[in-house]
Amino acid sequence: MPSYDFLNLSPTEFEEVSRDLLQKKLGILLESFTSGKDGGIDLRYCLAGKKIVVQCKRYNNFLSLYNNLKKEKNKLLQLQPTRYIISTSVGLTPNQKLKIYTLFRPSILEESDILGRDDLNNLLNIYPDIEHNHFKLWLSSTNTLKKILKSRIYNLAALEEKDIKDIIKLYVENDSFTEALKIIEEKNFVVISGIPGIGKTTLARVLVYYFLSKGYEEFIYLSDSINDAYDSYKDKIKQVFLFDDFLGSNFIENNLSFNEDARLVKFIHSIGKAKNKVLVLTTREYILVQATQKYEKIENSYINLAKCIIDLEQYTKTIRAKILYNHLYFSDLPKEYINNIIDTKSYLSIIEHRNYNPRIIQTFTNKDIWATIPFEEFSKKIILFLDNPESIWKHAFSHQIMVISQFLLLNMVLFNGFVLLEDLKLAIQSFARLCSTKYGFIFTEFDFNKSIRELEGTFIKIDKDFQNNYAIDFQNPSILDFLINYLSTYPELIKDLIESAPYFNQLTNVFIIDEDFSNNTKYKKILLKGNIQEYFINKLIAEFDKMPFIKSTMEFISFEEFELQRKVESIYYKLSIITQIIDIHSHANLLEFILSKFEIIEDFSLLSKQEIDSYLTVIDSISDNIACNPLQIISQIEKTINSLSDVEIFTKLSHVFHSELRQFTLNNTALYNKIENLINANIDYSDYSECNFLIEDIETIEYDLELNYSEIKNKILLKISDFEREHYEDQREEDYIPKASIEENEDLYINDLFFSLSSEERNS
Repeated sequence: MPSYDFLNLSPTEFEEVSRDLLQKKLGILLESFTSGKDGGIDLRYCLAGKKIVVQCKRYNNFLSLYNNLKKEKNKLLQLQPTRYIISTSVGLTPNQKLKIYTLFRPSILEESDILGRDDLNNLLNIYPDIEHNHFKLWLSSTNTLKKILKSRIYNLAALEEKDIKDIIKLYVENDSFTEALKIIEEKNFVVISGIPGIGKTTLARVLVYYFLSKGYEEFIYLSDSINDAYDSYKDKIKQVFLFDDFLGSNFIENNLSFNEDARLVKFIHSIGKAKNKVLVLTTREYILVQATQKYEKIENSYINLAKCIIDLEQYTKTIRAKILYNHLYFSDLPKEYINNIIDTKSYLSIIEHRNYNPRIIQTFTNKDIWATIPFEEFSKKIILFLDNPESIWKHAFSHQIMVISQFLLLNMVLFNGFVLLEDLKLAIQSFARLCSTKYGFIFTEFDFNKSIRELEGTFIKIDKDFQNNYAIDFQNPSILDFLINYLSTYPELIKDLIESAPYFNQLTNVFIIDEDFSNNTKYKKILLKGNIQEYFINKLIAEFDKMPFIKSTMEFISFEEFELQRKVESIYYKLSIITQIIDIHSHANLLEFILSKFEIIEDFSLLSKQEIDSYLTVIDSISDNIACNPLQIISQIEKTINSLSDVEIFTKLSHVFHSELRQFTLNNTALYNKIENLINANIDYSDYSECNFLIEDIETIEYDLELNYSEIKNKILLKISDFEREHYEDQREEDYIPKASIEENEDLYINDLFFSLSSEERNS
């Protein structure tokens, strides 16, 4: 039997569940009324002399419930119903039911008309279709949570019950959920797109919970590279993949690594053919537009056909009101703050505001924000926040944190957020040595630790691995956006940050010196001009050998344990990054420097795959300025081929030395046979999905190397047909299509909804 406590539902949502259960139990249609001044009526049935009145009470303890019911008694006497029914989330003992029955006798005909928590759960057991129709109800049930928490999690800290419940109770079901499910039903994947803070990640998480609750066994979280998806893919396991911000900083700001766009599209195509896989991707809409313009494979894919755009048009006035209501109801806001919104009817201005955004709503319910605002000014301040969303962080940044905390955050900007604690400490120490007198702070271990504690929960989040290593990141992307915009207005501070930076990647993450490299992204890059641009280039050159390029990652070693790792990148990686963020042919001294650092490599076997990839990127940028033997380079890299992933690197030569590569591959039987043997070796142990991957790998090789493997492709297609004849059936249960609810009178509904909030018992 279900065992809900119903406390993840708001009073309005609890009333809707009670209504549906009673209608089914009694076989009648109950009238629903807007929240608020109900005159003692939540639900009503009037016909042929019968007048049934129902009241729904969401409380977590009997004392609160009973005190409220005593206030309702006089209202009920005036209504004179022929039958009075109470539905409550409180679990009731026989003596407590008798006490309520005695209070309202004779309006309550019998004690069975007092439905406590156990009675409601019993009715849900009898009428499972009602449970299924109430999304937030069943998704937070004990059984569902057990299924979700029991699933294997990769690349993400283990899901916690509290976090899941917090997301679910704030979530308001809307058309985007239905739309996303329909797209997944058709294609097995969906791209959730929209502006920052609109609710993309929340919708993605809810979809993941939904599928985990439906029997999917593994959840794979992807953040940096599609390679993790390939590594985690298991043909016979029901898996849900979530690639959050899949065209974010790694893809657009640093450019895709070689063939990454093709591998991404290939993986999406394979998911589309799978029977037991779901892929959810999120991205900012403007970044998706840029990616389709920049990368041919993405432009020509069917990603856009599976796009679910979340925008304010999908958030009806009622949906916006419910989002605001839930954030207020489930928050720690004192009553006087909520009453200030209600008494001034500011909730209407908030939900109708052009900048309405769930992330902003969530931010001003954060205690670190509202606690600094007098309750009399709370509603006015919210409107000001909406007029200028960045003012939320500006106020907290400028007035609520220590000076060292401000500069700690500004140093984090240069790491693009995620950074190991020890590396951040070294960066802020270096900045303090150079600028402490200028900016009025000194570095001490005590103040640094105090600063971390101060920022945690509002500006930053902290991850700790199993070896007690720590990494820091921003709480959400809007903070980084604000800080980049803030920093761009202080050129002298930018110069000081550049001068003090101990790591090479601090220079290449957010700064650009050529406008063409900005990707037209607001607040994503800082364009350096004049003297600062010259200083930036001089620093890149003068301290190139001294400054390490560090890359921090979170590597999972088990379902729940991860290890924070720190990698120092090679000289050619650093050079390749320079060519990707700067037009080196417009800066003679930088081009001259890169040419001076470049060396013709004769033995590529000493290099890693990434180093070869970086080396080829550099050659591509300076090929007109160096004297090299393309055929010799091609021949040397060909010798490193030992796997199909090595072939992928080799195909990059088609972009660098197209005509020479064509000459090299023409009638090269040894190369043809080597690649063919590698393909054949993969066929033998490839399952259905891997065979589809293999077909796409071969087609890429054929295109780039101008080779023909049609015979071996036919062999693989025959194997795919054999798999399909085995009738590998989809075990996914029928997708849930939630009910739609449209309010006839939105303004009346919204006014009464918020009026009810002034008298509701919250956080119960």
